Amino acid sequence: MNPFEDQPISVRLLGVIGGVLFAGIGILGFRFGWWLMSVDGPLEFLQVAASGGIAVASVAFVWIGVKLTWSAIRSLFARGTDSVWSRAGRPWLRNPQWRKRAIVQTQGLGTPVFLLASSVFGPAALIFFAMALDPSQGFSDRIGTLLMGGFFAFIVCGVGYWWLRSRRYGRSVCRLLTLPGVVGGWFKADVECILPPDPEPVVVRLKNLVPIGQSVTEVWGIEETLYDVPVASGARSVVRVRLRVPRDSAQRCQPLKAGLWDDFAVKAAWVLEIEKRAAGIDFFASFPVPIYDTPDAPATEQREE
Repeated sequence: MNPFEDQPISVRLLGVIGGVLFAGIGILGFRFGWWLMSVDGPLEFLQVAASGGIAVASVAFVWIGVKLTWSAIRSLFARGTDSVWSRAGRPWLRNPQWRKRAIVQTQGLGTPVFLLASSVFGPAALIFFAMALDPSQGFSDRIGTLLMGGFFAFIVCGVGYWWLRSRRYGRSVCRLLTLPGVVGGWFKADVECILPPDPEPVVVRLKNLVPIGQSVTEVWGIEETLYDVPVASGARSVVRVRLRVPRDSAQRCQPLKAGLWDDFAVKAAWVLEIEKRAAGIDFFASFPVPIYDTPDAPATEQREE
C-alpha cells in the first residue's frame, strides 16, 4: 500500500524531499565507511566493527530513501480525491484506510528499522564500553563513558523489544463498522489481532487527544474491560468494540471543513487502544479512528446492537 495515497500535495512533496535526503545520507555513509577502512595502519577490531555497522546502516538508509521517494513520486501522478471529499462534507473519506474501513498497524518495529538502529547504536555502545576499560582514564571519566555506553545499549534493547513484539504479534487490523463514529452516538469496530493466551482481560480505550505546545494531551477518554474475548494460541482473535460516545464539553473534534493550512496543521485526534497483559511482552495496539460531531453518519450504522 502506498503511504502517500490520497495525501495532500504538500505531504507528497515532503515525501520526495525526505526520501532523497535519506538516500543521500546512505551514500555519504558508504563513502565514510570506505574512508574509515582505508586509514593507514593495521586494522583494529573496533575499526572493522564500526565500518560494518556503517555499511549496514547505509544500506538501510538507501533502501528506505529509494522506497520513500518512489512512493511519493507515484502518488504525485495519482489522481487526488481529498478536495472532493471535503466539498462533499465527508472529510473522513480523505484518509484512504478509513475510506476502505481497514486500519492496519504493525505491532512494533520492522526488521529494517531494527537493523538500522542496531548497526548504529550497537557499535557505539561497544566503543564506549571499550573506552571505559582504558586504564589511563580517571574514575569520573570512566563513569561518564560507561553511562554513554549504557545509554546506547538501552536504545538497542528498547528497539529490540519493539522488534520482538512485531515478531510475536504481527499486524493488527481495525475494521470500521461505523464511518464515522459519532459524538453523541456510537463508534463500532472489529479488531483482528493475535492475542496472548494469558488469562487476562482485554482493555479497550478510546482517547481524544489534542496538541498542546510540544506535547499531545488527552482531554477526554473512555475505557471498557472485556473478559470474554475468545483466544486461541497462534490464531487471530476478534475484539468487538462497541462504544457509545457521550457528548462532553472537554472533547475536541476534527473540523468538517478543511482550511487553507490544514495540510500542515496538527488537528485533534481520536485514538483506539487495545491492550492485554501477558508474560514477557504485552499486547498493545493503537489506531487513529474517525470520530466526528456530525449528523451525516449512516443511520443504519448508529443503531444499538
